Amino acid sequence: MMTRASYRLTATRGKDEILRRSFDDRDQANQALVKQALEILPDCAIRELGDEDIAQWVVVRVNDDITIDLMTEACGVRYEDTAGGIETVGVGTDA
Repeated sequence: MMTRASYRLTATRGKDEILRRSFDDRDQANQALVKQALEILPDCAIRELGDEDIAQWVVVRVNDDITIDLMTEACGVRYEDTAGGIETVGVGTDA
């Protein structure tokens, strides 16, 4: 599974991810992969999220065993602004 996001771990047992805010097919597919990846959390709270919630809202908070903020913008910084520092990581693949 491959996903692209800019993220940081916080000292409060949470994780923040900045995702591209768009309704196009490519970004919707990436958002679906993020949601699929978060289904490993114990309460599967991500399943309550609608298909277009990430693109519709600036911050979507997922409260599971840990709290994850899925953001399309953080302090005025958008995904596109962070694109130069993004690292693509393959999970469960050889990539």
